[in-house]
Amino acid sequence: MTENETPIDEGQGGVRLAKESAIKIYGSIKHKPGSADATAKDLVRYFNLQTVPNAVELLQQSGHSILCHGQGVELYKDPGTTTVKEVKYAPDEAVKDALVSAASAMSSTELVFNFLGGDDLILGQVLDACNTLTVDLDIPTKCQLKFNSLCHQSIPAGTCTLTVVTIGTGEKGNDDNDDTAAGGIKQALAQGEVYLRDGIYYTVVESDINPAIA
Repeated sequence: MTENETPIDEGQGGVRLAKESAIKIYGSIKHKPGSADATAKDLVRYFNLQTVPNAVELLQQSGHSILCHGQGVELYKDPGTTTVKEVKYAPDEAVKDALVSAASAMSSTELVFNFLGGDDLILGQVLDACNTLTVDLDIPTKCQLKFNSLCHQSIPAGTCTLTVVTIGTGEKGNDDNDDTAAGGIKQALAQGEVYLRDGIYYTVVESDINPAIA
């Protein structure tokens, strides 16, 4: 930087807001045998991720369970002197990894696909991964499908995890009077929103929503 250049203010254009937030895009997936169409609905910013040591217990309290989990890493192979290049996207690789150990979902009435990645997580890649997962899983036609795509700077770039939750018939966590952090975590997991990475469970809670506008 020269003496006459002005330092860039990261607060302009929402740069700081994006860096300091966990950003979630959520939506739903329409499907029929052999095809799927994932559509984003809205975007929400949170101040941070919340760790959930007792995630499995909280899921069980609502009658939910984790159907499968996978982790993917982006891979780009330079074509070198050829014209053929190989690109593998992290969300797709997470789906492939999850499908290896996925149980049948034929008895499920509702599933939630939870993707967690770094700041470079791309929505289009997540939507494509949702469609692939929907077609490749054993899912009944009437099963409702939702997805969450969450990114945060603490997650290494070029990586993505997928946690698929089967929604049971228990409580959905609609206690609006419980605005404590613990209550928010319980409500989030009751709605099937949990992200597993390296043995640690994460979620985001309503009381942590960042109301700032870029």
